[in-house]
Amino acid sequence: MTIRPLAPSDSLAELTLLLNRAYKELADQGWNYTASFQDEETTRYRVGEGVCFVALSEGKMVGTVMLVTEGFRNGPLEYQAEGACVLGQFGVDPDRRGEKIGDRLATALEEEAVRLGFKTLLLDTAETATKLIEYYRRRGFCEVGHHQWRDKTYRSVVMAKPLLERKDDV
Repeated sequence: MTIRPLAPSDSLAELTLLLNRAYKELADQGWNYTASFQDEETTRYRVGEGVCFVALSEGKMVGTVMLVTEGFRNGPLEYQAEGACVLGQFGVDPDRRGEKIGDRLATALEEEAVRLGFKTLLLDTAETATKLIEYYRRRGFCEVGHHQWRDKTYRSVVMAKPLLERKDDV
């Protein structure tokens, strides 16, 4: 398993299909997360808002997460705080869940956020998505607000995690 930033040579079509598959279960529950239906052009736009990480197994994308570093104007007020970045487009191939791929992706994202000098990592998810909220709590996030995105079938809970500065060996 390799976790690395998305490369220019990587297939956005493959990434889009991975996101659609990863979010299908959520869509089936009535939550219209963008990743559940986005097309390749939307994927191209969204990966341009920061650093996209992919998990590869035998050359195939099996997971992804975005470190969103810009584009917060229409989002929750918490996203606009100084030193804030956002975790987004987080998904693992449904056939590979339970292998800790998500944990490895989230750790890579957090390490990159610290390296880039961010102080707080934020995210939002449907406030009724209890399994996701519990996962994020286990990773150190706490609820800090709510937000209603335009055109979404759900209200979001906004969660934050303080990022600790890396202590390099001297």
